[in-house]
Amino acid sequence: MNKNKITIYLIVCLALGSISFVVGYFLFAKQTYNKNIHIIKENRNTGVYSLPYYYFLENAECTSSMGELYFYIQNRPVDIMLSQYLVDPFSSDLSQINLIPIFNKSASKWEGALILSAGIDGKMNYEFTLQDTIFMDNYRHLDLFYNSVDELSLNLNFNPLDFLYGKKDLLVSYCDCRESFIKTGKLEGLVELDSLINNLDIRLRTKKQIIQNRIYSVKLPSFQSTWEHEVLSCKLENGYQVSFRFYDSLEVINFKKAGEKELVGKLTEMNFENKKAEFIMCMNP
Repeated sequence: MNKNKITIYLIVCLALGSISFVVGYFLFAKQTYNKNIHIIKENRNTGVYSLPYYYFLENAECTSSMGELYFYIQNRPVDIMLSQYLVDPFSSDLSQINLIPIFNKSASKWEGALILSAGIDGKMNYEFTLQDTIFMDNYRHLDLFYNSVDELSLNLNFNPLDFLYGKKDLLVSYCDCRESFIKTGKLEGLVELDSLINNLDIRLRTKKQIIQNRIYSVKLPSFQSTWEHEVLSCKLENGYQVSFRFYDSLEVINFKKAGEKELVGKLTEMNFENKKAEFIMCMNP
């Protein structure tokens, strides 16, 4: 075998070896990608990506950072096991998934959260600070993620170019805490306040069901109201004194206007002995 043939043979072997390595590498990368997507989908079943909403229910505002949410979990022994699911499977250094709060200008509060993974390139590209406020009305137009709010199914194709040169993050979950709160209340059905209180009174008296910290959508009757420290109070015909503590500003909830006598609120007290009922986090649906 002459020298030229040997050279050609070596070049062919080197080329085939390089191609095999590249193909094998990308097959491995694709397999890892699909595995990580599967892990994120499975993590959803644990409820870990719903933690911003549970934080919202307890604090009447969404958390502003993952660190704050992690501290919230650590102080609840039942939920501490969820912390393992906060690790980002895509992260090259096993960092946690990231959280970006969404601000509602009308309520002047954090009312939503974007949950982000590093995505296929393995590193978090978007570094958010509270000075980089994202608002409820513009988060859908951000070109920062491999997918969109409408693509949270994560049925995304593997892109080798993103693997090598990706400059975006993966949007894992989005929680509009306010909207979720309102929809949860509407599942109870819009009911007259007198009817709701009477039904709960009967349940409490017969001890069939103790109902607290439940979200209800109620229609308020016409009543003479009193305001004190941003709390609306009214007295029903059945003798109950019902109070409503508002989450929204009083300018948003204006019950003097026609057609705005409905609210969604969280019932935290129902005492038939003292004939008192209290709703908190009341919002205008």
